[in-house]
Amino acid sequence: MNQGQLSAGDAASVIAACFDGVTGVTRGLHLCNGNNRGRPISAVIRNATWVPVLRELDGVVDVATLESSYFCQYNERETFRDLPASMQLAAGIVDEASYWVEPVKKIKSRAADWDMVVGATF
Repeated sequence: MNQGQLSAGDAASVIAACFDGVTGVTRGLHLCNGNNRGRPISAVIRNATWVPVLRELDGVVDVATLESSYFCQYNERETFRDLPASMQLAAGIVDEASYWVEPVKKIKSRAADWDMVVGATF
């Protein structure tokens, strides 16, 4: 989907089918770019393209977990204002593949920026 191979509706249909008959639990979806020695596997590391898919999955997915540690993903955070109200977002703002330790101040700043967009639930 993120590389233009599926429409938002088609991608949502494939994902929704995986949840058919699943009830009584929190249904989560993890979206990331893979990791190959600290580098993304995907050629496209954007997150905004997932928002239309997530809107299609309103009522199907309860929590969307997205890797959001790359600067281009961080810059697209405003698009998540369009996330369905029924869906929680778990934005992965710490780069687990980084070879340096990210300062706590930087992580707090990122969390505050995301909070202004989608609101904190912690």
